[in-house]
Amino acid sequence: MSRRPNISNERYNSYLKELVRLKSGLSCSSFSDIQLLQSQIKKSTGEYLSVQTLNRLFGLIKNDFHTSTVTLDIIAQYLNYDSFSDFVKMYHQPTKTLALDEQAADLLTIMFKDIDPVRGNEECLYKVFLNIYNVIDRVENLDHVIYARMARTALGRKYFFENCVYLDRLNGHYGKGIDFYILHADKREEFLFAHSILCLQSFLNSNYTEFALHFEKIRNYPVNEIQTFSSAVIARYGAALIFNEIFNSSFYIVTEKSGAIIKLIAERDHADFKTRYGRIILAEALLMGEAYNDVLQILYKIKNKFCACLNDAEEMLFLNQENLLRLYANYGTGNIHMPGMPEKIKAINSKPFHFLLNEFYSMLLNQLILLTGNNKEAKTAKSNLLQLVHKTGFVFFNEPVQEGLEV
Repeated sequence: MSRRPNISNERYNSYLKELVRLKSGLSCSSFSDIQLLQSQIKKSTGEYLSVQTLNRLFGLIKNDFHTSTVTLDIIAQYLNYDSFSDFVKMYHQPTKTLALDEQAADLLTIMFKDIDPVRGNEECLYKVFLNIYNVIDRVENLDHVIYARMARTALGRKYFFENCVYLDRLNGHYGKGIDFYILHADKREEFLFAHSILCLQSFLNSNYTEFALHFEKIRNYPVNEIQTFSSAVIARYGAALIFNEIFNSSFYIVTEKSGAIIKLIAERDHADFKTRYGRIILAEALLMGEAYNDVLQILYKIKNKFCACLNDAEEMLFLNQENLLRLYANYGTGNIHMPGMPEKIKAINSKPFHFLLNEFYSMLLNQLILLTGNNKEAKTAKSNLLQLVHKTGFVFFNEPVQEGLEV
């Protein structure tokens, strides 16, 4: 008897097949490709799909039936999703054709092939990746090609995605690029990072439904496992825990698990670049939860020198962000009186923020001015804040404007 068709979302079915081609490196247009794919799927998932089933899925054998749910679930698991329905919920965008600038992107990938991310020269890598992001912002339709290639390598995932988070583009090319990162993630640490970043995106978008979806993926990671991860990833997870508490409480309370994560970062060697970076990540989250004393405590032990691999101009960008976090937190605790605020805000406003999160920190700065400035300053800050919210989509920052701060 013929199998009854299972009507699936054909649009996502098409995305699924395109991602299979991308991950496998196969065109899936020949019998030999299908055999290789069958072997990859069995090795990755432990599940068996027949050659005939895969031939039907990729159109090598014509048939009038939709792909079964069982087949779609196995394919989704090969792509690092729990099921096809999980893929439909999580996946961000249609996959664009990857033919554009393939040669240039492949050359770029070769530059980083077989480099051990543990032993790599971080100074050079950091600067190269920042340059790549600058190019992505300027060259249309290059982003998906670069992200797809970077996600293929352990080094690309470690540095390009994890250590150079383009926070201002969470609702743009960086956020969409996380789909490629998840596609090639092969460690629990990488899954933790990906869903923690997507929790941050959902939080800034004030989208609790989407936040809960991603938070469910990581809520049960044990602290004794997390402590073996890098400082930056631990901090991203700690931030996700804090955002969950903010979403679920009318006031902020550091829970036992959040406190353990904060302690892990606070007690690590604070001369290390990633540890200091981790403290700033946690301080940002704590600030958004109005836990101002905790912000000051976690930043207290940071040494004056940020990182040996940064020159003075680059270091200033991070120090300026750190100074803003401290200033905002001091204001929140009442440690800084109004007369001293304008000069301190002016000093911060006269220096640049790092371009990966310039808009995010500009929102924090304008939010602080809105809270402390005179009528004219507050009016300008409100206008700037609304423009930045519109540009980034971070509607979380609408709240100070909507809570009756009339200017």
